[in-house]
Amino acid sequence: MQRWIHRVRGSFSGVRGGVCAVLAIALAASTLPAFAQTVRAENSVVRVAFMQDGGYQIRARGTRWTLNGKLNSKPESITRKEGTDKLGAWEEVDARTATQVAGIRVYEDAPVVLFRDTRLKAVKNRNGFPEFERLPAGVMEVSYGLNPVAKDGFGEVGGGGRGGEGGGGGGAGARRGRA
Repeated sequence: MQRWIHRVRGSFSGVRGGVCAVLAIALAASTLPAFAQTVRAENSVVRVAFMQDGGYQIRARGTRWTLNGKLNSKPESITRKEGTDKLGAWEEVDARTATQVAGIRVYEDAPVVLFRDTRLKAVKNRNGFPEFERLPAGVMEVSYGLNPVAKDGFGEVGGGGRGGEGGGGGGAGARRGRA
């Protein structure tokens, strides 16, 4: 592109050549997206990114796992911000659509990735964030969907706590007292 602008400037003289060069740059810039193609945040353990099409990616360096997903709508904007909370310093990448803000936060000194899903309008609770295309081999999915992992119970604690004999949720301690 610089070569083309240089030729335009060389073919005209004086002010007219400079105006043409500025016009060519302005026209080229107007075809660029309103925000960067990919916005990233990272620490020594993980790198996260939101892409312009609504895709997002989490890459774990040590395990070489890559988790990919995509928002239901193309973001209106993607931003990166920094801050500090009780866990320490963090970087966050947020993608804003018409109905939600989806955020991925990584902490500078902790192997933690935090996901945030904020709804901007009253909408049905569908298309939660994050939603990964597939998980790496050997990784089990945890879900808060309609299919419970274990039955609810009051006064019962699994995992070796009070009221159970160990064995975890749904184990021998949780079944004690049921017919």
